[in-house]
Amino acid sequence: MPIKIRTNLKQIGMNHPKYIMDYVHASHLSFAYLGRIGASISLLLLLAVHASGQAFTFLSTEKGLTSSLVTFLHEDRYGLIWIATEDGLNRYDGVKITTYKHRKGDCHSLASNYVSSLIADANGNLIVGTYKGVQIYRYDSDDFSPLATLPDGRPMNASINVMHLAPDGRLYGAGGMSCEILTSGNKKVEVRQTEKPYFPNRIIASLPRELNVRTIMRYDNNHLLLGTDSKGLKLYDEQRHTYSDYPLDIPGFSQSLEKVRHIEKDHRGNLWIALYQKGVVMVSQRRSMFGYIGSRTTQKNIIGSHCILSLCRGKDGGLWVGTDGDGLYRLYGSSSQHLVQGVPPIINSVIEDSDGRTWIGSFGYPCYSGTGGVFTPMPGLPEQANVFAIREDRNRRIWLGTMGYGVYCYDMQKKSLSWVSSPVINKYVNCLYVLSNGHVLAGTFNGIYNITTHRHLCEQRIVYAIHEDRHGRLWVGTSDGLLVVDGDHTKTYTTSDGMPSNSVFAISEDERGLIWFSSNAGLSCFDELGNIFTNYSVSDGLQGNEFSKGALLKDTDGTLWFAGHGGITYFQPSAIARHQYVLHPRLTALYINNVPANTRTLTGGEPVMTDNIYQSQHFSIAYENNSFSIELSSEETDAPAECTYVYSLDDEPWATIPEGGHLVTFSNLDAGSHILRYAVEYNGKRSEVKQVEIDIRRPWWNSWLTRLLLSALLLFIFALVFFWIKSREKVKALALISHKIRTPMSLIISPLTQLIDTDADPDRQATYRLMLRNAERLQHLAAQATEEEPIGPIRSNEAQETAPASLQKSHTSRHLLIVEDDDEVRNYLCSALSSSYHIREARNGKEALALVFRHAPDAIISDVTMPEMDGIALCRKLKKNIQFAHIPVILLTARADEESMLQGLGIGADAYITKPFNIKILQQSISNLILLRQQLYNTYHGKQLQDDKLEAVETEDSNEIFMQRVMASINSHLSESDFSVDVLCREVGISRASLHRKLKDQTNQSASIFIRNVRLRQAEKLLTTTTLRVNEIAARVGFKNLSYFINSFRELYGVSPTEWKSNKDSANPTN
Repeated sequence: MPIKIRTNLKQIGMNHPKYIMDYVHASHLSFAYLGRIGASISLLLLLAVHASGQAFTFLSTEKGLTSSLVTFLHEDRYGLIWIATEDGLNRYDGVKITTYKHRKGDCHSLASNYVSSLIADANGNLIVGTYKGVQIYRYDSDDFSPLATLPDGRPMNASINVMHLAPDGRLYGAGGMSCEILTSGNKKVEVRQTEKPYFPNRIIASLPRELNVRTIMRYDNNHLLLGTDSKGLKLYDEQRHTYSDYPLDIPGFSQSLEKVRHIEKDHRGNLWIALYQKGVVMVSQRRSMFGYIGSRTTQKNIIGSHCILSLCRGKDGGLWVGTDGDGLYRLYGSSSQHLVQGVPPIINSVIEDSDGRTWIGSFGYPCYSGTGGVFTPMPGLPEQANVFAIREDRNRRIWLGTMGYGVYCYDMQKKSLSWVSSPVINKYVNCLYVLSNGHVLAGTFNGIYNITTHRHLCEQRIVYAIHEDRHGRLWVGTSDGLLVVDGDHTKTYTTSDGMPSNSVFAISEDERGLIWFSSNAGLSCFDELGNIFTNYSVSDGLQGNEFSKGALLKDTDGTLWFAGHGGITYFQPSAIARHQYVLHPRLTALYINNVPANTRTLTGGEPVMTDNIYQSQHFSIAYENNSFSIELSSEETDAPAECTYVYSLDDEPWATIPEGGHLVTFSNLDAGSHILRYAVEYNGKRSEVKQVEIDIRRPWWNSWLTRLLLSALLLFIFALVFFWIKSREKVKALALISHKIRTPMSLIISPLTQLIDTDADPDRQATYRLMLRNAERLQHLAAQATEEEPIGPIRSNEAQETAPASLQKSHTSRHLLIVEDDDEVRNYLCSALSSSYHIREARNGKEALALVFRHAPDAIISDVTMPEMDGIALCRKLKKNIQFAHIPVILLTARADEESMLQGLGIGADAYITKPFNIKILQQSISNLILLRQQLYNTYHGKQLQDDKLEAVETEDSNEIFMQRVMASINSHLSESDFSVDVLCREVGISRASLHRKLKDQTNQSASIFIRNVRLRQAEKLLTTTTLRVNEIAARVGFKNLSYFINSFRELYGVSPTEWKSNKDSANPTN
């Protein structure tokens, strides 16, 4: 197949006309002459602007192209449009533009940003010709590599301007003054120098020199499309040898100025045109059946550029056109008359009545009527009554709907104007409609009002349009959807039923009974029988998507006219065919961490895909990358903005991507295999469903081996816990036995020590000591059984020690309370201690607490483990009661572990002695604790034991002197309510801070609290020893506020003063 080549005009000569060469068996020539062609083209993001008869898309640098200097176009096997420019390569997938440029140091990027030609080889691979050699684009890795090398192994970096693929698979490329043959077999380049810088071929046509043809494409069997350097696009007739302008009705496109560098026709028949210094324009193969009149036409504009608000057909066939700000137009065919004198600039509504008189309603000017183009204002209307709707009924009355003043009626026979007086009609009227039975309806901001019958319909809705169909039903356009009113039954259609918008501005019916209506989102046709909405937009050739309210006209021949912001759309409904697109969804990108993935992308060390994104049916993604996005698009590039995409994962309900969106994003997808199904929808129709498998690989910690190891580990831990629990139960059992042993051991060891002390017989002494050694051995074995060390060995020589001097003092005046549930132990303690103390007994903590309230002892000895209330609870209650907190508490127990000791001491126990115990040690502990409490009491009350007074005190402790001064000062002012900390500081001779610090060290109380507590202790004594009333006692101890005294007393003693006095009087115990 011979190559199609155009002559080098420099060799022919500038004085000669330019020629088109004959290319034998040529069906499509996609390159220009062999000289250098500077070009680069950027890709597209869709800007659809429509005029009459054509739909197109324009792509420029504003839409994402790398450059407007477009040199070449090519559609690949996947339907993608590649755009070569002088500053990079672009790829358009119908949704977005992907750009490629040379990156310094990256051998897989473009060799040069100047891309001059593109072609596909026999395998469908994209070959890219640049000013630094030829490269092949690899779809799987999304990068470039050299196509071939020179015979000596060097990479070819020559400039390639045009390329051609021969039937034998050889790729021919030309650049400069040479022709390169790029062989495909051994990937070597053969360079052949041509003898002449052009290929002599037969001249078939002579064209004017000024055309400067740059590219040629076969249009059909008899025509060629010629792209010129400054004369736009020409259509050449091969039979007649004539050329003419190719019909392009595109705003901004001038046939006399455009530089067309390349032409490409895609698989759907759309025409792609490379416009040098502008970008790329795609002319859709869809020929719109919608006619257009307006400012965006390339033909003569006959209605200006303002928004069209109203339409009316005159009796003479002329078309009245009311604008927003440009007055009134009257159209006759391709000509128009512009009326501005005596006409308001804003024409909301226009009609011709039965007498041929024209009525116009305006904003700011009430209403005009006239004939012959002369209009006069309507008398009697308020100046502020903006007329939005005008209708004539069959009684030759003119109805005027105003915005804010309700409805007026002008009787042409009587020539009288009247106002429709009704308390229920809404004063804001959008439209008027006359029914076939003569009734007049007003569409208002609060539904429809039947002026004839005074009946309301569709209340609580803003009504924009009303139409009565052939069955007598009302079709109502509102801000909340399209309503069908049939008697008392009303049905509503909204966007959920397929409408493009819920706002319906104008309604009409064609001869087939189909309902046509305009909105702010295009034009729609509703087939009620099939319940199908067919929606049309600007991409179908409409004046725009935004139409005006009430701007509708239906001609006698059935032609429908709708007007809006961009002009007028008109059509014959029977000529409008429904869209018959065959949609093909496809994947265009997989984003992992917001980066497009390809076959080189690894997750978890494994490739994501094994084929390029357009052919991939399976993705393998590591679990740590289980949040990703997939981009969808469609091969339909002439209306991508109107396509919506739906998807379903693992047979879940179908989800719709929001309008204008193309990304499906998944977050934290579970491990395993998933099936993603996807499709594209256009105009309510869904395409074929495609699917891709997504495999989220299990993480290492979720593999079967890991789960097996974890199961084994959990089983091992469970076994350890089980045996630990069993061991603890055994220890507890042994501890219980040890506890049971310790109590009788106390009753063995203690009497033995007493016998050793009192019985001097040598033979019995030896026996006693033998018994004592074995008892101690038994005690040690009990401690070892629970793996506990004994608190202290019971030494036999302890029995030989004499009691300290303090024990020899008389304590018979002291009272001792023994709390023990074991009768033998309690009896033994009573016997051993009765010679020194008055003894009271209790079997548990509850009995002991009652005894304490009746007769407060000087010390308490209590077992820990007891029924009803144990020793720990008893000690806690006593230490929390301010009245009894000073009483020493000795816990006597068989629990010898450290935890039990810490628990007992932690709640305030003064001593913790374990069984078996040495009676001497117990006696000394009791004596020491009682003596310590007595010393503290003497310190705070200025008293000393007589024995202590006999001692020669050479020095006196400073803390004692301090406390004596404090107590003396408080006692002297006890009844004075105004006695304060400042007074105390002065009398003691110390600063406030020092007083607070010393009292805190000595009593753990602040100065004010200490004074308050001294007052309360004196009050407690008065309550116990006198019959004074509570208020009198409060006054005596310095409290002015009785309620404050009661609350303070309750805080310190736990009960109110009255309750305290009652308890003391009745001697009843409290818990």
